[in-house]
Amino acid sequence: MMSRLKRLISGFPPHHLLIIIFFVLEGNNEFFPDVPFLSSLKLFGLFFLLAAACFFICKLIVRDHSRAAVISLLLTYVLLYCRTLYHYYTKPWGQDTRISNTHFFVVLGVFILLLIFGIYKSSSPALIKFNRFLNILFLTLILFTAGNILFKILTPQKQFSLQLPDKPMPDPKVISPKPDIYLLLFDEYQGNDGLKYFYGNSAMGPYKMLLQKGFHIPAHPQSNYNYTFYSVPSLLNMSYLQFSDGKLGYDLKRVIKSVSSISDQSPLINFLSKEGYAIVNHSFFRLGNQPSPHSLLVVPHDGFTAIYSRTLPGWAQEDLLHFIPFNNLQKILQTYFFRIYQYNNEVIRGMDKTIYEKSITPKFVYAHLLIPHPPMLTDSIGNLKNISAAMYETNTRSASLKASYADYMHYANSILEKMVTKIQQQDSTAVIVFASDHGFRSFPDQQVHIFNNQCAVYMPGSTYEGFYDNVSMVNLMRLVLNNALGQKIPLLSDSLHLAK
Repeated sequence: MMSRLKRLISGFPPHHLLIIIFFVLEGNNEFFPDVPFLSSLKLFGLFFLLAAACFFICKLIVRDHSRAAVISLLLTYVLLYCRTLYHYYTKPWGQDTRISNTHFFVVLGVFILLLIFGIYKSSSPALIKFNRFLNILFLTLILFTAGNILFKILTPQKQFSLQLPDKPMPDPKVISPKPDIYLLLFDEYQGNDGLKYFYGNSAMGPYKMLLQKGFHIPAHPQSNYNYTFYSVPSLLNMSYLQFSDGKLGYDLKRVIKSVSSISDQSPLINFLSKEGYAIVNHSFFRLGNQPSPHSLLVVPHDGFTAIYSRTLPGWAQEDLLHFIPFNNLQKILQTYFFRIYQYNNEVIRGMDKTIYEKSITPKFVYAHLLIPHPPMLTDSIGNLKNISAAMYETNTRSASLKASYADYMHYANSILEKMVTKIQQQDSTAVIVFASDHGFRSFPDQQVHIFNNQCAVYMPGSTYEGFYDNVSMVNLMRLVLNNALGQKIPLLSDSLHLAK
C-alpha cells in the first residue's frame, strides 16, 4: 500500500504544483500586501488536492501518464481561471470587479494551442517534452511574479494605497458616565425621500416607529458612497476615502484597501478601545482587532475571498449554483445567498445575546444586517422564499420587484423595532444609531435617490447639537461622539462620490 502511494506521489506532474503556486502568487501580487500567509497556504492546499484528484482520475481513465498529466493540467487550469476567462471575454475591460490584469493572458493562446496539439497529435516522447515545456513555462511565470512581489516589498512608497485625509483627532477628555453605543446598519435600505418617490409613501419605512421611540430623524440624510464597501469604511473611519491613484472605480483591489482600513486605521474603533469600550462585532467585517464571528458568510472583500471567488468552486458557490430551484440543495451546497439568510439570522440571535449581557465596561456594538439588500430572500414575516426565484426576480428587475422589496422592508422594520425595544428596556442610557449605507440600487431610475439613506439617532437627554437635515454618513459618528462623549470634532463638507 505504501509503495503504491509513493509511486503515485512520485508520478505527480510538477507543473500541477507550479500552476497553483503561480495562481496564488499572482493573487498576492495583485492584492499586495493584503493576502495573509495562512490564506495563501489555504488556497494552495485546497487546489493542490483538487489538482491531485484531477490527475489521478485522468490517469485511471487514460492509462498513459504523460497524456493524463496534460489533460489534468487543462482541468486544473479551468478550476483556477474559468471565471476570469469568462468575464475577460464577455465583458468590456474594467467593467467587472473580478478581472485581473495578469500576464497569464500573454501565454494563454499559445498554451491552449499547444495543449490541444499535445493531447491529440503527439507521440509519447513528444508528450514528455511537452510536459517539460509546461514546467519551464510556469516556473518562468513564478519567477516573474515573485520578482514583482519583491519589488513591491522594497518600494512600499510607490505602491497602490488608501489614505484617510480627513481622519479626526478625538479629544482624550471624555465625559462620564460613558454610555453604551449601538450602531445598527441595515444594508441598502432606501431613505424616506426615495420611498416617497418610488412608492408614494415614505411612512412605509421605520419613520413613525422611531419617532415614537424618541429618535431624532434627519429629514434628508445621504450616504457619501453608493457601495457598501466604501460607505461603511467611510462611516467607521469618519473620513472620506482617497486612493493613491486618485480614482474611485469599483474593483476588488480598491474594495480590499477600503475594508482593511477599518481594522488598520479606524479612528472611531481606536478611540473607543482606548476609552475602555468593549468592541462587539456582529458584522462580516473585522473591526480593529475584533474579527467577524460570523464565519457563515464569505463576502469577497479580503485577499483570500477575492482570489477564491475567481475560481470555479468560488464562482459556483457565489453565483452558478443559485439556479438550483430547491432550497434544501442550496443549503447542502452552502450557496452564497443561502449563507446570507443564515448570516442574518445569526446576527439577530447574536444581538439578542449581546443586548441582555451585563458588562462592567461600556460597549460599542456594531450590527450589520444584509436586509433589505436584494435578492429579497424572505417574505414580510421572515419566511424563506425560493432563493432561485428571488435571484431571478432581482436580476431581471421583474414586475414583482417593488412589492418584494416592500415586503422585505416590512421584515426589516420588525427586526429593527424588536432590537430598539430590547435595548431601551435593558439600558435606558444607551445611544442607538440606525443607518443604511445607501439607497436601493435595483430600481431602473435609481440614480435619482441612490445616495438617499436611512438615518436616525437616539440619545437620552441630548439636544442633538450639530445635527442637520441632510447629514451625510461621514459626519454621523462625529456628531454621535460630540454629543454622547463631549467631543468637539469638526464636521466635514458633505459630498457624494459615485463609484462605477
